[in-house]
Amino acid sequence: MGPASLSPAAPLRRYRASLRAKLVSIVVAPLLVALLALLLIMGVWGNRAFQALLAYKVNSDLLVAHEYFEHMVGGVGDRVLQEARSYALVDGLGRRGAMPGILADARRTHGLDFLQLLDPQGRLLAAAPAGAAGPDYAAWRVVASAAAGRADAATDAWSATQLAAVSGELAQRAQVALRPTANAAQTDRTQESRGMVMHAAAPVFNKAGTLVAILYGGTLLNNNLGFIDTINALVYQPASLPRGSEGTATLFLNDTRIATNVRLFHGERALGTRVSREVRDKVLLPAEKWLDLAFVVSDWYMSAYEPIMDSRGQRIGMLYVGYLAKPIGQVKNLAFGVLVGLFLLLGVAGSLLALLWARRVFTPMTRMVGTMQALKAGDVDARVGPVRSDDELGQLASQFDQLLSALRQRNDQLRDWADSLDRKVAERTRELEDANAALRATRQQHVGEARRRGAAYGGRGT
Repeated sequence: MGPASLSPAAPLRRYRASLRAKLVSIVVAPLLVALLALLLIMGVWGNRAFQALLAYKVNSDLLVAHEYFEHMVGGVGDRVLQEARSYALVDGLGRRGAMPGILADARRTHGLDFLQLLDPQGRLLAAAPAGAAGPDYAAWRVVASAAAGRADAATDAWSATQLAAVSGELAQRAQVALRPTANAAQTDRTQESRGMVMHAAAPVFNKAGTLVAILYGGTLLNNNLGFIDTINALVYQPASLPRGSEGTATLFLNDTRIATNVRLFHGERALGTRVSREVRDKVLLPAEKWLDLAFVVSDWYMSAYEPIMDSRGQRIGMLYVGYLAKPIGQVKNLAFGVLVGLFLLLGVAGSLLALLWARRVFTPMTRMVGTMQALKAGDVDARVGPVRSDDELGQLASQFDQLLSALRQRNDQLRDWADSLDRKVAERTRELEDANAALRATRQQHVGEARRRGAAYGGRGT
């Protein structure tokens, strides 16, 4: 192989010299461009559509969690209202000494953290657990609504003092130690001592229909793991996510996880960790939903956050659900890889088919080129021969053979004519030579006779 064949320009020269290569490229190039364009479109549009689908799913998950949260708030209101209308409570109004026991039994029955009886002005009359200090209950909207004769329920953030006034055990249970969290907003606090409380109040009427008291009760959500696990079980039922993914749910007080099933590296629940500043600023400041990827403690999750409003319309925290994004991304990448593979396979198959088809289509042309090269080398009998093509190229090959045969016949005729002409010229030449020879002989004969006559005449004169 010579240096010229190794030159980068050699393939280009061969391409320029090959009609088949040019026509095949005309067919294959649009196919490859179309496949690449489709891959690009699928890569960009498909990724956006996939993200939109993930956002739609996590938003649906958040709606389920929201409905359960509201159901729980309403459930606290229903239980308080049910007890406010119970015979035992109404009958015990005249027996103040029996009221703490009645409230204690009702609190256990309804699964409430506290249950209190207030007078119509919101002052404490009896409480379970006992020992409540009686803060200004009338400041709460739910109590004011009950004083107006309407049962009401809401979620509010209580200070450590308010919690301790109801129960020291409640204040102790609300405490959550803050953990250092990457990407969270800077804070000097080391502990969250406030509590998020679902509370409700219902009016208590005597037999005459007069408002005589207010029944007030509620549930603390800090460290309430059963509550958050129930949300997670409702939202992420078995087989609702791809294998390897897992669903999580969290309740935030401001930006701190006070109830969660998100785990730390060693399996402990991530209580006290905080949401990223980016999520906090979007969800708690302008009160918007977050439906996007978010880094949750130690990994990326497809996440949905929504603000939790208190009875005054203030944002006090967030409700979160999400699922691990990596397995979902792996499924997407696998699907995209299969799609790319199919496109490449189709491209290669299409190119090979185009090459084979072009080879069959251009067989007459190739054989014509070979015939011309053979003719140039001196093989006058070279022909394209029969071809299995009836298209224009096949007809051209047939006409080319007919032309070569006609040319061969014409050449043969011209050669015969040339040979005949040569023979005639030779015959004429011989005839002329014979005539010339005869003429010379005659002339010599005449000259000899003339000389003899001259000699005769000369002798007589002497």
